[in-house]
Amino acid sequence: LIFALPRFHRYRKKILIATAAVAISPLFLQVFGLFFEAGSDVPLVAQRLGDRESISSSNNFRKLAIGVAFDMIEAHPVAGLGADNFGMEFNEYRRRYATEHPDDPVLTEAEDTLPERAHNEYLQIFSELGIVGGGIAMWFVAGLGIMAFRAIRNLGQRSLFGPSAVLGVALFCISSLVSSF
Repeated sequence: LIFALPRFHRYRKKILIATAAVAISPLFLQVFGLFFEAGSDVPLVAQRLGDRESISSSNNFRKLAIGVAFDMIEAHPVAGLGADNFGMEFNEYRRRYATEHPDDPVLTEAEDTLPERAHNEYLQIFSELGIVGGGIAMWFVAGLGIMAFRAIRNLGQRSLFGPSAVLGVALFCISSLVSSF
């Protein structure tokens, strides 16, 4: 919008500087990785991004956690398992999931660890707190949606700080689909 709408031309230089900073900042990680990594020509960051086995394992565990979380929600739909009990109950529901889906290849993921999180904030909320907690969380997300609507509606009347803040919160909500803290 800054480059498309003339009324925001005063922000163009600032957005170019911010974009350049974001684009250049990973280069510093690469440079430091070259100096501090022992015995390899490839920086550590590049090794982690290129590790297909680790990425595949992570994605498979996410699939397993999603399946187990749906079983938890099905077993305790109203009040859930209790706050912060996802990790405590994971292995029990993993056994149930394994009996219902014995041929699922993701069952072998993370067998040697006790998973603490669902890697999906919304599924974790619904599995731990049920419909009651999920409803409260969705009420919060609906409030964010209303804020976003108002920020977009008032875009021409105010600065870009409101829409930028809403965009940041929206991106956090989207990232919560693949992470949980």
